[in-house]
Amino acid sequence: MVGQEAGRGDGDAPPPSAHGPGDDGDPDTAASLSPRSAPPLATAVPSALAEAMVLIVDDEETNVTLLERTLRSSGVARVHGITDPRQVVPRCLDE
Repeated sequence: MVGQEAGRGDGDAPPPSAHGPGDDGDPDTAASLSPRSAPPLATAVPSALAEAMVLIVDDEETNVTLLERTLRSSGVARVHGITDPRQVVPRCLDE
């Protein structure tokens, strides 16, 4: 049986997946591919954090957007995200 898995002949191929592309039924995979359809991961934050200003800095826009959405949905009102680290100090001085 060279090139075949043991116990599997040519006619024993599994049926095509009922899931769409990128959806293997694993919630972690599905969430990483489609953050908008993922269930909320965050819970409400303490009132001290709700009043805080959070600055998210990452070179990946997707990471910044995901963290902004997560924090806002948790109750943090002042969330700002940037992808250029050169903007950190000026942004902090503005507040």
